[in-house]
Amino acid sequence: MKYVLQDLLQVRQFREDGAATAVTRQRLRVDEAQKTVEDRRRELAEYTQWRIAQEKKLYDDIIDHRVQMKDLDDLKLKIQSLRDRELTFQDSIRLAEQELVNEQKKLLDSQHAHREAVKNREKLEEHKGMWLVEVEREVENGMEKELEDFHSKTPDFDEEVDEYEDT
Repeated sequence: MKYVLQDLLQVRQFREDGAATAVTRQRLRVDEAQKTVEDRRRELAEYTQWRIAQEKKLYDDIIDHRVQMKDLDDLKLKIQSLRDRELTFQDSIRLAEQELVNEQKKLLDSQHAHREAVKNREKLEEHKGMWLVEVEREVENGMEKELEDFHSKTPDFDEEVDEYEDT
């Protein structure tokens, strides 16, 4: 006998599988976002080292030389430009970190959805187990009833023999 809710059970299994796949995909996105944050931090560290070396070089170029105020202003602008670019790197880190937080929240949501899908399937599996017990009980009762009917319908052969002999 086919379980009455077998189709629903298959749908719930399908949903659970889909939710598990979504969790896996989201974990990959979190890993990717984490890698992006690490890359941005590494880029900032590399740029900061390069910027410091550039500033030193710029200062070394004018030290011990007579410079005009305009050249000094140009130097200040170059240094400010280098430092502004460093701020751009810091902003990219903040954006990458925010994206990581968003992806982590999505992972938590997908994990929650997966847990719910598992719970829903397990409820139906539990119902199926109870249903199977009930079906087995009905089958046993049916067999017992059949056996009782068989015994009650079986004629008493001794009485039949007596009747036959009387005739």
